[in-house]
Amino acid sequence: MKRSAIVAFIVGTILAFINHGDVIFSGQLTPVCWVKMIVTCLVPYTVSSVTAVLTAFEQRRETADTLAAA
Repeated sequence: MKRSAIVAFIVGTILAFINHGDVIFSGQLTPVCWVKMIVTCLVPYTVSSVTAVLTAFEQRRETADTLAAA
């Protein structure tokens, strides 16, 4: 979770500036913009978390297959 949160913060910040940079720099952020930026951060968090979980499952399966073959 910690690694996913770090990835989400970095990638989400970059995406927020790409998508909403003009509004951020003009100082005209609305509540809707804040919600969109938060949701933007949830996307990389979700991708990072799902990838980590799937990788852990795959490694466990490979370990179990190796032990079963021995």
